[in-house]
Amino acid sequence: MIGALATLSACAGPPAPPPAPPPPAPIARPAPPPPPENWMDAPRTAGDWSYQRDGSGTVAAYLAPGDAPLFMMRCDTTRRQITLARALPRQSGEELPMRILTETGERIMGARPIAAPTPMSASVVAASDPLLDAMAFSKGRFAVEVAGQDTLYLPSWVELSRVIEDCR
Repeated sequence: MIGALATLSACAGPPAPPPAPPPPAPIARPAPPPPPENWMDAPRTAGDWSYQRDGSGTVAAYLAPGDAPLFMMRCDTTRRQITLARALPRQSGEELPMRILTETGERIMGARPIAAPTPMSASVVAASDPLLDAMAFSKGRFAVEVAGQDTLYLPSWVELSRVIEDCR
């Protein structure tokens, strides 16, 4: 009998492995909040303004955390012009519409690609353009929209006003 049991146990295969644990349930991510009904209520784009003087004028740059420029205002003191430039993820070879929104109005301009270390599209306005004053005094903020990009909600801090005044 013992021999028969030994023979039977030799025929049995190894024990079955325990079943694999079920895969973890996917983590449900909350839906992004809907955009505010009024752009003035949108949260400010993360970043800070910086100001510097260069060889032909002054520049106010809105830098994202990590110092990547998102938006720049550059005064060319010789020409009395201000360039408004929006950073892009890659250079576009075509003109894009750029819309500036302020408390008192808005303007749509064509923004052309410019040569810069960061790909950007830009529009040029005269230093006397009322749009600049509207940007500087727009309840502390203004918005910049460029086709295909996230809207920037930027604070109207002193660096912006300094560039405008430097050009006048």
